[in-house]
Amino acid sequence: MISGALVVAALAGLQVPGAAQASDCRWIFCGTVKNASTSQFSILVGANWSTSAGRPTGVTSTLRPGQSSRDSMKDADGYLLARGVCAWFYGAGGTTQARNYLKGDGGWHKIGDDFAFTLNTYKC
Repeated sequence: MISGALVVAALAGLQVPGAAQASDCRWIFCGTVKNASTSQFSILVGANWSTSAGRPTGVTSTLRPGQSSRDSMKDADGYLLARGVCAWFYGAGGTTQARNYLKGDGGWHKIGDDFAFTLNTYKC
């Protein structure tokens, strides 16, 4: 097992480089969050990130296990995991190289256009 210090990213500090602004996708890349079909919890996603509000101010959608943000919006700009919900995802282009871990804090977190990962949620 890899050291928790290397892979645990508390949601309060996670920001993927190139964060989207007002759902403007760069080239063909748009922020996408998928909730794995084996996940235990839903994920809240939103579009149109507002820096002043510190959260998305556009469409929001609850992703149940097996759903993708693309089902309800072109470009997801942020996500929220409830307190007590953790998630892991493969960080190297969706491969199985290394898992990254997130800990839900009930707050919104900005993602970039290059964020296109499947989150696997579980109770923590």
